[in-house]
Amino acid sequence: MRLFLFALASLLAATAFAAPPLPVDKAVALANQHLKERGAAGSTYITSVKLEAGPRWAFVWSEPIAIDETKKETGLVIAMDGSLVSIVKGPPNKDPVTGKFDPNGPTGLQNPRTRTDRPSILDLKR
Repeated sequence: MRLFLFALASLLAATAFAAPPLPVDKAVALANQHLKERGAAGSTYITSVKLEAGPRWAFVWSEPIAIDETKKETGLVIAMDGSLVSIVKGPPNKDPVTGKFDPNGPTGLQNPRTRTDRPSILDLKR
């Protein structure tokens, strides 16, 4: 019985501390390639690399990369399958007509998670 418990504990420890599927050197190469594609390879560099839960690699740039007048890319997240997601900071969405803050973005829906374009039963009661 003790041998079984030891084997089970060893198996659980091995899976908990297993190496990530995407090695850090390949993740760094992907991040550097992303910087080259953005045209910021000379002036911007990686200041931080962290293995986050999920698992995924998180990178932070030395200085933000301007995307447009208001939004800047401050880093990058790379999933273990090699897909990239930029970390973007900037002001919230604005309605192009009124210029006011639009929490729903371009959808114009009150709550895009629960509301759709088709009428609900509540709309039909009016």
